[in-house]
Parts: sequence; structure tokens; C-alpha cells
Amino acid sequence: MYIVCILLLVSSLSAVKIQWNDGLTIDKNTEQNIYKTYIEDKYSDEIKIYDDFIIKNRYKNRVILPKMMFVNNIYLSNYEVTNKEYAIFLNDINYFLDEWIELKSINNTSKIFKQNDTYEVVDGFENFPVIYVSWFGAKIYTKWLSNKTKLNYRLPTKKEYLSLIKDDIKYKFQIDSISWNIDNSKNNIHQVGLKQANKYGLYDLIGNVWEWCNNNYTNKKSTLIGGSYNEFITTDIKDITIISDKNIKKKDIGFRVIRSVK
Repeated sequence: MYIVCILLLVSSLSAVKIQWNDGLTIDKNTEQNIYKTYIEDKYSDEIKIYDDFIIKNRYKNRVILPKMMFVNNIYLSNYEVTNKEYAIFLNDINYFLDEWIELKSINNTSKIFKQNDTYEVVDGFENFPVIYVSWFGAKIYTKWLSNKTKLNYRLPTKKEYLSLIKDDIKYKFQIDSISWNIDNSKNNIHQVGLKQANKYGLYDLIGNVWEWCNNNYTNKKSTLIGGSYNEFITTDIKDITIISDKNIKKKDIGFRVIRSVK
């Protein structure tokens, strides 16, 4: 009886696969088990700003669901995706592509690194926005999160993003109260959620890091919105909207997720 149960459990585990999106340049022959146990205790602790929702199942896999606000018939993440969240993703799939994200090295200021086959975050930077992430790295994270939760996560469109910030950039004093920019950041990235939220309860939509959108201008380019900690941010929307190569990975580029109702 016990042998049969064990065999059934092993069979069910091997049957669960991540379905990779055809639009991403990923080795489709690589099938990953989404129920890989997450190892490090430091990442299994619930951090304050995300302590509302934690999923745990019998295989001990964990995923942090973003705290979200319901605005204009969609759910929007209150915060940018953090180093901690992205490290959990990398450990869960146990797979990595250079086109997704740059890991920490002497040539960059990324805060995620690999040690003993585990993706770690530099101490003290767990709740900072993940950076050096490409559009592809952001996109695959949303696909993974959707697969794990059976909910529809994605990147915001340019139109959706602009509708959320149009009232945030009317006045310069207002911009400084809700954003980290070149005038107040001391040229440093900051932990998410330290500035005031906008009227929707969303943090860092302006400043801190540029955020990827879901728009496709071509197969190679998409939109970055919001500006960053080392940018001048004015009341002109053009200053915080750029078209960029999807493969670009920089010290001030990150992303956030939204969730469709259906």
C-alpha cells in the first residue's frame, strides 16, 4: 500500500511541467518541475510588506503573491518585484538564462548571485527592486507566477501604466513626494515602498527604477516607463517614457506585475 502511494506521488510530481511561452527564446526541451522545494530559510521568512499572502503546499514550495490594489478592473502590484521574489523564482525553476538577468559580478551592482547551486540575495537588499532584468526576464517571471497560482499575471501595458501616473506628475513637489529621482535619491536605488503611495495606493510608479511594459513595437523593442533614481523627472510625460531593446539589462531597470480579473 505504501509503495503504491509513493509511486503515485512520484508520478504526479514528474507530470507537472512549466509551460513556456512560445514568444520567449527558451529551450523548449528543458522541462522544469515547478514543485522543487525551496531551500534557504532566509527566503522562506515572510517579509513585512508581503506578509498578506503566502502559498504553501505539501511539497513545501513557496511563492510570494504580490500585495495588490484593484484599480480600473485590474489588480496592480503595490510594489516593484523585489530581489527576494526573483530569487525565489530562479530557485524554484532551477534554471537560468543570461538573457533574463545579470547576476552580481565585479562589473555591475546586481544583488542576486549564485552560491552552491542556490540563488541568493545580498544581505539587506531583499526588499529592493530587482534590477539588471530584461523584458524577457520580466515576462518569464509573470508566466511562472501565473503557472504557480493559476491566476493571470502579466506586465502592464503602456496605456494602463500611463493612466495610473497621469495625475502624479502634475506638480514637481508632488513628484518628489512619491518618487526617488536624481533630486532626492543621492544617486542610490531604494527599498520599495518608502516613499508616499499615489492616490491608488501604489508605490514607486514614478522613479526608483524604470519598469517594463507589455507593449511590442517590434519583436525586439518594448516600452520602459516611470523614470528612475538617477533621472530628472519633470511634469512632461515624455521624460519618463522610452522605447528600448527588450534585451537591455541596466542598474535602473526593473518591473512590476498586474493581474487580470479573468
